[in-house]
Parts: sequence; structure tokens; C-alpha cells
Amino acid sequence: MKQVLFFCLIFISFIGKSQTSFNVEYEADYKLAYKDQNIPNAPTQDAAFALLMNREESYFKNLNKYVSDSLKYERKLNDKSSYNDYLRYFTPFDENIGITSAKIYVTVPISGKNYKYEESNDMNWKLENEYKKIGKYKCQKATAKKYGRTWTAYFTNEIPFPYGPYKFSKLPGLILEVFDDKKDYVFT
Repeated sequence: MKQVLFFCLIFISFIGKSQTSFNVEYEADYKLAYKDQNIPNAPTQDAAFALLMNREESYFKNLNKYVSDSLKYERKLNDKSSYNDYLRYFTPFDENIGITSAKIYVTVPISGKNYKYEESNDMNWKLENEYKKIGKYKCQKATAKKYGRTWTAYFTNEIPFPYGPYKFSKLPGLILEVFDDKKDYVFT
């Protein structure tokens, strides 16, 4: 745990140096339980992510990617590092996702180069009159159809940031849980 915290702090320092306009006001860490869609009856796997945010934008990234980027920045991981060092920080979720109220910005490394694209931030949530408690927070249910799936989210207006994991946003509070109708992807 201390190691993860240390690397997160290094990464936050890196963000501050590389994106002077991004001021982190709040961080939320997420666990993703997912099934590999290419394997029938695949077992559930886990991945960890961090969401950095302020009132105007958010930045979402896999924690293994945080660590490897931080080590590369500090020159402790480079082309001469062993294959096992790289494998330790491998993630199938290597995209970086930035969100504003109008746009979603995605950067994906492919063959050693970063490719960027953007899409409209047009998630259209339907607020439901259903509530549940997650941790110490009262959360309201919302549903939406996007990316070929029906999604259910639970958000709390007690944390007034309109963001959540991956590309999910535009609710009147932080999304604490979101999952698809088949529970192939469950962020908590």
C-alpha cells in the first residue's frame, strides 16, 4: 500500500510538472472487476485506476500505467530494463482519459507512439428514484445506454464532482459505482 501511495505521489508530481493548468482537487481510486470478452466463460479479473479531478476536468488512468510512467520519468525504467520489469507494470488498459463538460480526450499508445482522439461528452443519464449506501455515502441510481451497453451508476452529490471512472460523467455528483447490464465491467 505504501508503495502504491508513493508512486501515486510521484505521478501527481509528474502531472503537476507536465500539465501546469491541471490542479488536482480530489482523487478517487477505483477497482474494475472485468471479464475478458475474447474468452468464453472467462474468469473475473481485477484492475486498479485513479481518477484525478477538479471543478473543470478529470484525468483517468490505470495505476500500473501510473507506476510505469513515473518510473520512466524518473529514469528507473528504460529500454535497458528487463522484460520482467516491463511485464510487472503491464496493463491491457493503457489509455489515458481526460474529461471536460463538453469533450472526452483519449490518448492511446500504439507501437510506441501516442495516438489521440476526442469525442463528445454526451452521456444521457436517466435519474432513478432509487438509493443505496456505498461506504458512508448516500447514492442515487442513474441509468444510460452508451458504448453498446446499458449502464447503471450510483453517484453521490455529497462529493460534488460530476465525474466517474472511464468515460462516465455528467451526473450531479461523483460516481462511486458503475456497471453494465451483464456485469462484464464493474467499477467500484
